[in-house]
Amino acid sequence: MNRFLFISLILLIFFSFFVIPVKSKASLAGEWEITIQGVSKSSYYSDVILDSDGSLTYVEYIDGYLDWSGSGTWSYNSATKYLRGTADGDWVNGKISGTETDFYIVGGYAGYDVTYHFVKQGGYYFTYYLDNDGDGFGNPNLYTEATSQPNGYVSNNTDCNDLDSNVYPGAAEIRGDGIDQDCNGLDLPYLITYYHDNDGDTYGDPDVYIEAETQPEGYVTNNTDCNDYDSSINPDATEITGDGIDQDCDGCDMDTQHLVTQIYVATFGRAPANAGLNYWADSVDTGSFTIEQVAQSFFDQPETKAIFPEGSSNSEFITAIYYNVLNRAPAESGLAYWVDALDSGTMRRDQAIIAIINGAKSATGDSDDAAMLAKKTEIGVYFAESDVGSMTDNESFMDWANNIINFSASDDFNIEEAEDYIVELLSDI
Repeated sequence: MNRFLFISLILLIFFSFFVIPVKSKASLAGEWEITIQGVSKSSYYSDVILDSDGSLTYVEYIDGYLDWSGSGTWSYNSATKYLRGTADGDWVNGKISGTETDFYIVGGYAGYDVTYHFVKQGGYYFTYYLDNDGDGFGNPNLYTEATSQPNGYVSNNTDCNDLDSNVYPGAAEIRGDGIDQDCNGLDLPYLITYYHDNDGDTYGDPDVYIEAETQPEGYVTNNTDCNDYDSSINPDATEITGDGIDQDCDGCDMDTQHLVTQIYVATFGRAPANAGLNYWADSVDTGSFTIEQVAQSFFDQPETKAIFPEGSSNSEFITAIYYNVLNRAPAESGLAYWVDALDSGTMRRDQAIIAIINGAKSATGDSDDAAMLAKKTEIGVYFAESDVGSMTDNESFMDWANNIINFSASDDFNIEEAEDYIVELLSDI
């Protein structure tokens, strides 16, 4: 037989085995159309039915490379993509190009340049992967081989969870839920909201923020600054009464009247009378008393002694102050702390009142506590400055002063309802 034709026949059979992406030798069988062209040679076509037993060799086409096993004198260079074979001392080599079912070998034989063109004609097998969840992506561990795509199977094997149709390559990743939705091998961490801290006081501007995985420079996690251009203004700053500036970001400039009203509410559980409020506020403003001395002086008043008679327990006292200021009972640990301080003599009762008030207003305090105290204070000042606040000679005055503060403990009773209550009282007098 002509050596050229002999080598061509071997090459035809050999390469026919490697073009199908299969899992077994048996699925290499199929019909091919081959065109062989060479210099000074005529082109011709032939149909070849390949033997499926793999007795000659087994070669698989994988992304432009050859993977082969079996006997013979063939070799393949994966770097150059050249195949080399020998027969009776002669040789051929060729470079692969094309696809799994339509490819070329371009090389030489005995001084001739030769092109082998392989075109698959059908009847060959493909691997299909189970798509259990119907998301278009297959399970790499569950597959079948068939000449056409079976129902419920797909040609790719990139699903990382074939029991959840929301999990597949390209799916939207939900941060921080512990699930790898997009099959990239990891779950994205939560995005955290950070707020710009322009003045460097560690309190952020609630209106200027970004979301990021890690904290950017110049940003903080809280958003409680009410003036991010002045480092002396923040929720932990000391309020300067009466200067028109809200240093501690509680929503108002705390004037002396508000401070005194808070002591009235905390100690007596009622709103102040107009005369009493102005007397104590003027005493603080003129320097006759500090606000702490006002609280201490209240314990010399008959009203205080009646509410907290001699022999009343410190536990009862602290619980009463908590309800007056915050409309709730103290936590067990908090109650123990205050009672221990009072029992040991390291703190007086008037000092405990000031400390509880300041704790409710601090940046580290509970926002609900701060809101409750602020509402009671605002309503208490409004009562004192209204016409009713001067009617101390009316036998119902103390009931009015107590009722308006008790009413303010309700979520449904705010300054508008307090105004209506005053109007109703005046209309009945």
